[in-house]
Amino acid sequence: MNVGRIDAISIQQINWQLLTARQIIDYKNQGQQVPDKYLVWAQDFIKSIDSDDNTTYEAAQSIEYNKSKETSLDNDITTTNEDNTDNSEDVKEPQDIENTDPESIGENINETVPVETLNNAQSKRKEKEDDGESLREIALSFISYSKSNTVKSIMSKFHMDKIKSNSSDEITELDSNMQTILNKISQNQNLIKKGIKDINDGNGSFDKVMQYQSELEKLGIKGQNEVSNSEAMFNKYGADLDNQIPIQTDAMDFGNETVYIGKSLIKKAQKHNLIFMIIDKIIGLLAISSGKLSQFASNKGSSVQSISAAVNSANLSNASNYHSQISSKTGIEYSVNHQENNTKNNENDKNSNNNKDVNSENINNASLDEILKRKIRKGQAIE
Repeated sequence: MNVGRIDAISIQQINWQLLTARQIIDYKNQGQQVPDKYLVWAQDFIKSIDSDDNTTYEAAQSIEYNKSKETSLDNDITTTNEDNTDNSEDVKEPQDIENTDPESIGENINETVPVETLNNAQSKRKEKEDDGESLREIALSFISYSKSNTVKSIMSKFHMDKIKSNSSDEITELDSNMQTILNKISQNQNLIKKGIKDINDGNGSFDKVMQYQSELEKLGIKGQNEVSNSEAMFNKYGADLDNQIPIQTDAMDFGNETVYIGKSLIKKAQKHNLIFMIIDKIIGLLAISSGKLSQFASNKGSSVQSISAAVNSANLSNASNYHSQISSKTGIEYSVNHQENNTKNNENDKNSNNNKDVNSENINNASLDEILKRKIRKGQAIE
């Protein structure tokens, strides 16, 4: 059981019945509020000769209950009914459970002992304990698990470094392309203004202005598409970085659990003969070393993940800012995609007559300069 990350665990998430005495004391030492009955049991149990790191509160109560039940059966044979009545006052809490309605027991458990959510490392340890493996066997397995998760964490860190680099390259390339496109947009805007002035002076050509307008629209579409493509890449990088979080979490969880198992094995080794004491101490030290390496790798990987995600998010935000710049200068909105662009071009051809009607209707009421500006802002073709 990992108590190194206790600040992230609510008391309502802890199933105290599944904890050993040492784990309960560890929670208390970390500042966790421990229910009195579990704390008292843990303190008494550690002092007793029956103390065992693998004995949970639930298992201890079960043993005590069986002893109580055997005593009760003996009393039934050797004592009178009156004696039994007197002795019933001394029956311990497990005996009361025996005489309680099973349905009410389930209700009380659900109310007072919420089921704890185990992480992958804790689940793996519980699985091995349920299979009857010794603490030494579990330690050896967790040494392997920690080494495996350390490698995964390091590989993930390298991968995230690469993602961060790719994201930076993407925004650099986009900035360069946008600078080129925005410069061309400014040039076309100036050409359109000059063309309008020439038309007003009687020296210009509608065809020329329409050509500049068409080029302006193409630049707007190209710019918006390039920004959208970069945004897609940044979103992909962000999702990939998010996928690395469970890898780093597992490395930390298995590291924590392996260190705890190693320390528990060393402590338990004191009860063995000299040969097994030496063996268990060596295995325990190896477990602690392997677990700490996994913890270290996870800390480094988690730091890289946070930095890389922040950089990529900033790059995405900077890229999105280009949408409004292009839209304000060309009238092409960022929601336009390739398919919509083709559709819009076809609709422009169909609406050419309508555009001519607009010209004819307003030619006497507004200057040609104003009409062209209005059509340019709306993204309409100039006839």
